[in-house]
Formats: sequence, structure tokens, C-alpha cells
Amino acid sequence: MRDGRIDLCFCSALMSVCAIFMASGLSASSEEGKQPVLVELLTSEECSSCPPADALLAQLDRQQFIPGAWAIVLSEHVTYWNDLGWKDPFSKPELTEQQRRFANQLRTEGPYTPQMVVNGQWEFVGSNVAALSKAVQEAANQERLHPPVEIRVENLQVNGKTLHATIKTGPGLGALLFAVLAADTPPAQVARGENAGKSLSHVAVVRSLVELGAPLKDCALHLSLPGDTPAKMRLILFLQDGKTGRVMGSTEIIFNRSKAGA
Repeated sequence: MRDGRIDLCFCSALMSVCAIFMASGLSASSEEGKQPVLVELLTSEECSSCPPADALLAQLDRQQFIPGAWAIVLSEHVTYWNDLGWKDPFSKPELTEQQRRFANQLRTEGPYTPQMVVNGQWEFVGSNVAALSKAVQEAANQERLHPPVEIRVENLQVNGKTLHATIKTGPGLGALLFAVLAADTPPAQVARGENAGKSLSHVAVVRSLVELGAPLKDCALHLSLPGDTPAKMRLILFLQDGKTGRVMGSTEIIFNRSKAGA
């Protein structure tokens, strides 16, 4: 168990549950012929350079403007800005650690914000539209030549405040499987710091990031749902090479807790 959020991923039948997602409350965010590409934004509400990058990520999520790619986006709020005037309410130490791994794997000089990372292979300043378009396009082209490892989510259900699902993956030698719960945030005013007085909103803010370990053919997933998130949430799973950080496959499910009766 890690931070009380997840039981170990194991091969078993799911326990019976009292709330089941209807088809109208559960959907996969993808389009026929488009390659899934994971786009992670390392950001902070204290950083004055971050709002343009936050807006670009939201635009990418909403418009999906890069041909041939389906961007699966994540806002990852780091902690190292928190002592400079404003404590970001969405910041998490595990996301700061995630960025440190990026720095080692991508050989950057060190963590910075706003930083975008595409499929664990390309990094650049998060507000750079041209760099974003180029990296996502290259990632999509790479996946056409070398198809990503398939990840399927089945039997997604909720029992009280716990999400259950069966995860099926293809073979991923040397890969680690990650599960993320994320949600959009409504506009809220920043009271202090570099962005004092600004009203900021974010897309796909990471509420929990859990490393599940080596993928199994079939495994049972059990995740605690944060109690302070909106009804509409995202479950994102991705396989990542444990050494290089390259994303070997990703998928996203958008679900509505209220329709499930959770």
C-alpha cells in the first residue's frame, strides 16, 4: 500500500460493488486513427510564468489541435515554490519527485517551471507552442512506426469512495505501470505571491499518482477517490520505461461520479 491510496495490483476477481457506471457516465477520450500522447505540465500557482502554460495545456486538451495525435494531458503541481509567498493547494511531493526523475532521465540542468514533458522523451518550456506541436507530432509519428503497448480498462466501478477496475495490458519489458486520478479545477483567486490577485483554473490536475509496478496481463485496481474533487474525473494509466522514462503506452477514461451514485 502506498499513501493509503492503492492495494497491490494482483490477479483476482473484483469484489462486488454497489455502484456501477452507466455508459453515459464513462467514456474513453480518444479518436479513431489518432495516437495517444502523454503531455505532462510541471507547474505552480506561485510561478508568474506558469499561467500561459496552464492555458496552453487547457487549449490542447479542449481543441486537440495537433494532427494525428490525441493528447492525454496532466497538470502536475510541484512543491518547491510553496515557501515563496503562496502555497499551491494542488502541489504534491510525489510530483516534485517525478520532475526530479525527469531531470535525471532527460539530462536537464534541474527542475524548473513551467516545464512540459511529452511521452517522457521531449522537454521544453511549457508555454512554447511550437515546441509542443513538434514534440507531440514526433511522438505520434513514432507510435505509428512502433505501436504503443495496449492498456485497457474494464469493469470500472465505484464502491463508496473507492474506484475499482480491471486493467489489461500487453507485454512491456522493463516497464512500470502508473495510475493517475485527475480533475479540472474551477477559477480561484490567488491571494499572495507572484500571481496575487489573479484568478487561476487548471485542467487535469493530478490528485493522486501511484506506481503500480511491473504490468500484469490482468490485474485489479483499487484507488481511493479524493473527497474534494468535482464529480467529473479522469483515470489515466500509462506504462513507462523504468530506466529511460519513455512512455510506452497510455490511456484515459473520463467518468462522472454523480452518475455512478458515488
